Amino acid sequence: MTRADRIDRLVSGWSNQRPGQRFSRNTKHETRNTAFSPPPCRLEPLRRSPAAAAAALSLAALLSLLGAAGAPALRAETPPGLLKITSKPSFLPAQRNWQRLGVSDSELRHLERFHRGDGHEGWNIAYKSLGLNMTGVLARPYINRQEEVKYPMVVLGHGYEGGVDARYRSVALDFARRGYVVLAPTFRGRAGPEGRSEGVVQIGRNEVIDLLQLTQLGRKLEYVDSLRMAVIAEGHGATAALLAIERSNVFRAAVIVSPLVFSGMPEHGFTGIDRLRGLQEELFGRKLSRPELLRELYQRGMFRQAPRIRTPMIFMHTDSDPGYRDQRRFLGVLAEHGIQPDVLEFPGLSPLFLTGFDDGARPARWHQERDDAWTRIFAFLDEQMPEPPPEEEAEAEEQVAP
Repeated sequence: MTRADRIDRLVSGWSNQRPGQRFSRNTKHETRNTAFSPPPCRLEPLRRSPAAAAAALSLAALLSLLGAAGAPALRAETPPGLLKITSKPSFLPAQRNWQRLGVSDSELRHLERFHRGDGHEGWNIAYKSLGLNMTGVLARPYINRQEEVKYPMVVLGHGYEGGVDARYRSVALDFARRGYVVLAPTFRGRAGPEGRSEGVVQIGRNEVIDLLQLTQLGRKLEYVDSLRMAVIAEGHGATAALLAIERSNVFRAAVIVSPLVFSGMPEHGFTGIDRLRGLQEELFGRKLSRPELLRELYQRGMFRQAPRIRTPMIFMHTDSDPGYRDQRRFLGVLAEHGIQPDVLEFPGLSPLFLTGFDDGARPARWHQERDDAWTRIFAFLDEQMPEPPPEEEAEAEEQVAP
């Protein structure tokens, strides 16, 4: 059996999974495992000794550069200085003539290539979500059309302001260099170098549809392994990602960083009401009455569907996050339902430190903590999205299976 035949058998396309359904690596059939056991819960702040931090860095297994054009990436040890995040802006127009572009409802349109590096590239893209023209970024390894290589995919959700700026592009390109396909949506009403997405900022409403729509289009790409997809998101993007894994079971892993958490239920103290009140002028253009505010909270509620989460998750935050106490309350509700994400807390660091750049005012431990966090993320993805076994091993497993 050729490598292409094996990949075709392993990747069977989109699956209408129900909560709890997972896939085996048996290439002839699927199996369902409803006894999913998430990683152990650690709600207390993450405490590291220098020796433990060094050990964490040495244990991660990551993807190396492509050895040749079109060849699959190999895993390599994580180097120190994990990501080279830059603040250098890109100068492309934030407005587009969408009528002239004519993007269709089922299309992932490549616009301009903004980066071409050693074995990887980056594109500005466009797509539609609920009838609106949306923009974003695609980063990927060079694609050799003569070899049917399938890559894992990461959906990257940007933070509080703007679109997919230079920081998130740096992250996306680093993932692509390591052998991942990355899709990063520009949430509605936001703009970056890639252009402005139509619509208005909502935070926790239809942004989740935008994220899932781009995921749906991405999994149809011929070079994406639709059984190995993850979501990594910060801030407002993390709010959308958290709602997405409550509604869908298509992601094999999720990294949720500093989300805003909402609940319109009185038993949870109307979680996030102060944060939403502070955003009401931006979101609605006016101050809301209390009944209106509670209705908006309910429409963004995360607590009702929290028991449905089956996606293995890292929940990462700092004690200076907006809504830090709301995040802790949400984690407590997850624990009540037996859902135990790997909780990493970084006391004393600023929100969204994970994608920050060095402005000269960072604390001394900032670089080490950020690199440690990215090391944990890459190791987590390796664990949750392992490469398919070689064809010979898969066939041997089939022969000895009872």
